[in-house]
Amino acid sequence: MIGNVLDLSQQFLLLNNGQELAITVSPTDEIVSESRLTKSINQSKYASFKLNAVGIKQAVKAYEALNIPANKSSEPKVIVIANRLDAQLTLTVDDLKLEAKAEIISAYGGQPITLDLLAEEMKALKISYGISKKMLHLLIQKSKKSPPGTVYQAVVAKGKPPIDGVNASFERLVETPSERIMRPQEKENGQVDMRELGELVTVQPHTPLMRKTPHQEGTPGITITGKPIKQFIGKDITLNVGTNTEIDPNDENLLIATAAGIPQKMDHGIRVDDALIINNVDVASGNINYKGDVIVAGNISDGMKVKATGNITVAGFVESANIECDGDLFVGHGILGRKLTDSDALYSCQINCKGSVTATFSQYSHMHIGKNLLIKTQLLHCLVHSKGNICVQNESATKGVILGGRLFAQQGINTIIIGSSAGTKTQLDLTGLYSQLTETKKQIELDIPTQQEKLHSVFETRQMIEAAPLTKKRKAIDQRLTLMQKETETTLLTLEKQQEENKVALEEYFNNIKVIAASKLYSQTSIAIADKTLNTIQSYGPSCVSIQQDALVISPFQK
Repeated sequence: MIGNVLDLSQQFLLLNNGQELAITVSPTDEIVSESRLTKSINQSKYASFKLNAVGIKQAVKAYEALNIPANKSSEPKVIVIANRLDAQLTLTVDDLKLEAKAEIISAYGGQPITLDLLAEEMKALKISYGISKKMLHLLIQKSKKSPPGTVYQAVVAKGKPPIDGVNASFERLVETPSERIMRPQEKENGQVDMRELGELVTVQPHTPLMRKTPHQEGTPGITITGKPIKQFIGKDITLNVGTNTEIDPNDENLLIATAAGIPQKMDHGIRVDDALIINNVDVASGNINYKGDVIVAGNISDGMKVKATGNITVAGFVESANIECDGDLFVGHGILGRKLTDSDALYSCQINCKGSVTATFSQYSHMHIGKNLLIKTQLLHCLVHSKGNICVQNESATKGVILGGRLFAQQGINTIIIGSSAGTKTQLDLTGLYSQLTETKKQIELDIPTQQEKLHSVFETRQMIEAAPLTKKRKAIDQRLTLMQKETETTLLTLEKQQEENKVALEEYFNNIKVIAASKLYSQTSIAIADKTLNTIQSYGPSCVSIQQDALVISPFQK
């Protein structure tokens, strides 16, 4: 009342079936602030209601307006200042349906969340697996006892994620000769002795060669909705039994040797080859021609010849020798030759290898390689024909130089430095595969019209004889035409398939064939890719040379 201390709670009333708390704003001489009105609500029996900040501001402004003398006689206003709210429940399920999380905001004077209501919501989301009843009860109890608006979250259901299987794997238990040679042993004083690489690898009968770790199929999972989740099923891979090996009778996952010899890698297995082991190849030993692997613990000397149907492994140097092998060639030190005449094509060291060649360095050598060439430090003034790639760099990709010579590769050239500051002429040619592909393309483009014309001729002949009487001769002609038609159609299908394969191969060539100089590309380097040739007349930093938009370009190389 006017003239007395106003008890604001006396002005409170409930609206909308008790869901809204309102205040009747009537004239008063007292100042009604937001803090006073808020305090009155919090000290009343409606303290658990949620304050309506907008309504409280409106009520305060209404009181201020009634203090103006002209408004004293105005009708009271009823303004909502708080709300009764039931507790709120939110259930969220992750994308994989492996977890359901419940969030409860406790009630503002309204009804709490019950266990039955929570169960209904979970049922609506088809949650049926991995439900934690203990967590449901705890969440309900906490939300009922907590202050209004308190937020509680809990994981109420958990699925079982799948456990992926693992493919069978293999652990090699022995080194090959090439690995031993490329990893020299240390002397007692800690120094590396490349000449004395230790005992070469030779296995004896019953030596363990490879161990297989069996595959694991894994375990399927299940979602909180009860649906199974398929796992990756590990694949079993057979432990391959190579020459002179067998599965251990007492351990099905262990491969052992059955005879003495040299272990060699193969897919998912080991074979034990017969091998000739010799200290040096020189005048004393004579030339070598061996069916199997050859291991030279020392060097192959000037003028000597070594031929093998398997791999050739040399711990030391190959010096102006002639090497032929059907397998791979590994040289612990270097491959050394010299010019025999003024022609770059004639060198004293000749290498013919159907597999890959690996060495620390090479100079003045002529190599024909069926697969890849890997040189760790320097490839100097060599003539190389490689059907694979040429890589000249160490394991850390910090050293590697190609200087001078002519290199032909079909699958790219990768090194650190090409050429020198002195402008040494260096030629790199990657056109070989392109030439083969373009020749094949031209031939297919000639053959397809020929076969199409042949097929058209068959159709025309068939039309010409259709009106002829069905005699024995006519039947024989029909049979020949049918046979010719089938053969021609088959040939056309084969040509069209080859044409598509050729197209894909050409696209891969343009996308993949490149020359990389990770640090420096010097002048006087000639690079040929496809039907383009680029001659450097200046030096470049890290560079990648490749075909881009039908042009041979040098672009910055980034690791």
